[in-house]
Parts: sequence; structure tokens; C-alpha cells
Amino acid sequence: NFLKVSLDDDFNVSIANNGLEAWLMIQKSAPDIIISDVMMPQMDGFELCRHLKSTFETSHIPIILLTALTEKTQQLEGLGLGADDYITKPFDMNLLNQRIRTIVRNREVVRNRVLRMFRQPDDEKQLLMNEQNDQFLKKAIEVVRANIDNSDFGKDEFAAAMFASSSLLYKKIKALTGQSPIEFIKVIRLDYSMELLQSRKYSVTEVSEMCGFSSVGYFSTVFKKHFQRTPTEI
Repeated sequence: NFLKVSLDDDFNVSIANNGLEAWLMIQKSAPDIIISDVMMPQMDGFELCRHLKSTFETSHIPIILLTALTEKTQQLEGLGLGADDYITKPFDMNLLNQRIRTIVRNREVVRNRVLRMFRQPDDEKQLLMNEQNDQFLKKAIEVVRANIDNSDFGKDEFAAAMFASSSLLYKKIKALTGQSPIEFIKVIRLDYSMELLQSRKYSVTEVSEMCGFSSVGYFSTVFKKHFQRTPTEI
């Protein structure tokens, strides 16, 4: 309750009474970030973290562990399970607030790395801290690139190819890239179109078709919005 009162002004906070209750809530609502005590009944913070980071549907959600345990082995255990941060009690609420914002900023850094990966998918071997998320994103990029000339390839086809529901795909892609699945597809199409135009081998019409855009007019509009230049200016 103290944490809820302290954070309510800046965040929409939900409370769980124990680790098991928290895990059930997480699976239903998929929060943006989790702050968990280590010492809890029914399921402790380490076990909650283990479930969170090893489950595909929740592995992208950051978690901060709070504990009175100061031993380095305990801290290393939490971080080894994939915890995004570890704070020992007692702590200043300003510190917790700062750590939350730092995690949010770091996620933006990762998202920028993802955008670079669109063009050079093999350049960065380890994109994210969580290997499961890393493999998910690499597969997502591969799936879109394999269907890049198919103008009928949308969010539903994307979800089917990823063996995920449309709602789960949206949550994962949005959390990891800041984009919806439709935006994710469009950015990959646009980046590939830039590669083709720069090769000087194809006309604008050919590039539009090769990248799966429904019309040259639409392609030119979204291309200019994304790159601040028209296709003919490349």
C-alpha cells in the first residue's frame, strides 16, 4: 500500500498480496513493469521472476526486485534469473522512481537497436537481455522479410506465421519495439524499399510492388513521411 500511494501520482498501480496472486494477475493484464518483494508467501520474488522471464507471453515485462537481503549471492541470484534491477531495503522512493524511469529509457535504447536490426538482421548477435525475446524479434523480422512482396500480408497473417494470437503478437511487438504489428511490417517494407531504390536497379513502381505496397501513390506517401524524401529523390 505504501508503494501504491507513493507511485499512484505517476503510474497506474495494481497490488497483489502474494507472489502467486501476482503471477495470476500478470498473465491476465500484462503490466508494463513489475515491482516485487523477494520475501513473499506462496511464491517468492525469485520464483515469480523465474516464471516471468521463462514464459513467452511475459518474458518482455521488466521486473525490479526489492529485498532486505544484502548478500551479494542473493542479488546475483535475482539478476541471474533476469531481473532488470535489484534494490535493497530500506530505500528512498526517489531512488525507486529513478530506477523505473531508467528501465523505461533503456527500453527505448533497445528499440533503437531493433530498428537498426531491420536493415542488418545478422549484425547484432545478442539484441536483448532475454534470449527468448531476442529470438522472437529475429524470427519476426525474418517472417516479414519472407512475405515482403505480399500486399495481403497483414497483422493476422503475421500472427499466424508467428504461431501467436493477434493480441499476444501486438503486446510483444509493442513492448519490444514501440510499434504495432502493422507499423512493424511497414517499417521493414520501407527500409527494404530504400535499399532497392539506392541500388538504382528498379523503378519506383517496381520497388512498390516488390515491397508489398498496394499502390504507388500510397507507397510514395508513406515513404516521404518516413524518410522526409520522395522515392524519386533517392
